[in-house]
Amino acid sequence: MSKEIPSSPSAKPVDFEHLISEYIARFPKEMEILEIGGVFPGKKAEPIENPYTGETETLYFGNTGEHCVAVARCSEILAGKILGVDNPQTKKIVARALVHDSAKRYEILRSKALKEGKIDDAYSPSAYETIRPILKNEGVPQDIIESMVHAGQETGHNSFASFVESKDGKTALKTDNNLAEMIVHLADDMTYSPIVEEGEKVETLFLTTEERMKASNFPERYPFLYKEGFGFDQNGNVVFIKDIAEKYSDLIDVRTYADWQVWLAEQISAHLVSLMPVSERVENPQKYLKQLVNGNLIS
Repeated sequence: MSKEIPSSPSAKPVDFEHLISEYIARFPKEMEILEIGGVFPGKKAEPIENPYTGETETLYFGNTGEHCVAVARCSEILAGKILGVDNPQTKKIVARALVHDSAKRYEILRSKALKEGKIDDAYSPSAYETIRPILKNEGVPQDIIESMVHAGQETGHNSFASFVESKDGKTALKTDNNLAEMIVHLADDMTYSPIVEEGEKVETLFLTTEERMKASNFPERYPFLYKEGFGFDQNGNVVFIKDIAEKYSDLIDVRTYADWQVWLAEQISAHLVSLMPVSERVENPQKYLKQLVNGNLIS
């Protein structure tokens, strides 16, 4: 993890003590899901047997829960500016954001198993489905299992293609009936949460997506994002690619996941700003939203 934080004078640390107390009161079910997932903010969960390796794991995931409440606050600010803070849809968006990484513990356990050669897939949609029998065996209620299996489907690299379409050879952002997904996706990409040990202070910040990718050292942590990606065939269908260094002359707009992540942040930011009551032209939507979120934090 890189310790270098981009120069970002408009960003300030999140007040987790206030947020956790507030969300426990307002969203008890979602906070319970974080507890079940072993990622409750600031709390070290009991040791768990890695279901993919059989080894006992004692990793700390309290920072993941803190990331979840930070993404929820970011989502709430963005949604509030578009829909209104008291709009029922805003509440649903916040609830969605709160649990987006509720299964993160199992993702990390898969990642460790992948590095050890115990499994050959940690990040595909089918890999995320593997938690279903694991949670069932742990006695987790079925409704919470479904919530955790589907949590975060609007975030991360597996979601990128769902936001993009290609028509007549031109790539565009999808904007029909997916406002909640766009808000949570962008909020997650704006939220920089460092990896810390139990008891360490978390300096979570809201940044632009490129700033967050740099601060989180994405090339080292997620090298596949810079190798794999997708493009479109002549009919506008998505074609996933394991190595874009290969030649794909028959495809349109082939990019790595990392490039798509930056492109989506730009496009989603511009679209969200267009829905807000902005009095003057916004030259840089990403920076505008970064300042908006940091300026509306409760400290």
